[in-house]
This record gives sequence, structure tokens and C-alpha cells, in this order.
Amino acid sequence: MNTSEDLILRVEDLHKRFGEHDVLRGVSLTLGRGETKVVMGSSGTGKSTLLRCINHLSPPDQGRVLLDGTVLTNRNINAMRRQIGTCQRL
Repeated sequence: MNTSEDLILRVEDLHKRFGEHDVLRGVSLTLGRGETKVVMGSSGTGKSTLLRCINHLSPPDQGRVLLDGTVLTNRNINAMRRQIGTCQRL
């Protein structure tokens, strides 16, 4: 279990909807310093949408993303993006 000082990324109750389609419904996760996580699943399950919401390329409809204890907002996202890296297998 990570202490709050060890957490670098926290996603809390993330929701994303496109029209009538709920893509993310209450997704929460934490990532500790030096930790690696893999998001995997079938096509259409929201993996890319989750990554896009974390990086605010597609802002979440509900919930929040914290990087090193700071809530990501439209005002600080460019500075925060310098600290976030994602990779996607196509």
C-alpha cells in the first residue's frame, strides 16, 4: 500500500460520456512513484479514453485527476503534461 507521499498519480471517480454512450463510469486508480501499470482489455472498453482523460486531451465529465497532489485543470495542464508520459500500442 502506497502512502500519500508515494503517490504520483491519483484518478478519482472518472466519468466520460459521448452522447448516449457511457465510456468511463467511476474509474479510480492510483500510481505510486516508480510503479508501472498496464491498462488492457478488449477493443472499445475505454482504455484510450482513460489515458486521454488523464492527460486532459479529452476532459472528463466528472471526477478528478491529481498529479503529485495537484488537481489537473485547464489552467495548469500544459505544465503538468511535461511530467506525464503515456504510450499506446496501435
